[in-house]
Amino acid sequence: MRFDFPASVAETTGVLYYSDYFPVEEGAAYRFECRWRTSGPAVKVFIKCYDEIGTEYRTGNNVASPAKTKKDYIPEEKQLREVYRSQQNLKGPANQWNVQTEDFTPKHTKYVPRWGRVMLYAYLHPGVVEWDDVVVKQILPASPGELPSEDQKKHSIGTKVTIKEMEENQRRSEELKAQQRNRQTPPKR
Repeated sequence: MRFDFPASVAETTGVLYYSDYFPVEEGAAYRFECRWRTSGPAVKVFIKCYDEIGTEYRTGNNVASPAKTKKDYIPEEKQLREVYRSQQNLKGPANQWNVQTEDFTPKHTKYVPRWGRVMLYAYLHPGVVEWDDVVVKQILPASPGELPSEDQKKHSIGTKVTIKEMEENQRRSEELKAQQRNRQTPPKR
């Protein structure tokens, strides 16, 4: 593959190419490898992984119409959302073929990376970037005991509170609010 672009493109959005989606297994180790050469543009590779996540926005005639309440929420479809990203800043001599190899393990604290794709990207300076032998392959399967169970998943790495605990706290909070409302309601005569 060859990117050939002027300064007007290089100094704004740059040029990128996305591969087709391919299946990934959360917690498995993968190896990305490619050959590349550049006449001057900066070169990056992103490996992005996605999960299928329900959306509150409906499709069809009600496009971009969110549900009014949780009771109205009926997910009509799921959308692929990025839940993992590996960024590789490629460095090497200009005008000669370089090899980039990097291992990565798609993981997320809340979602399950199910699909991956490669984004090849060049920007900053005008010129030519060539790509060859772009490969992603699994090198180690996921270890069954390494992945968190459903009740151990969290919203982020920075929290010690699990999603299950958050849901339980929300349930208790709603029960307390209902009890308070019942106490404040005057008896009917």
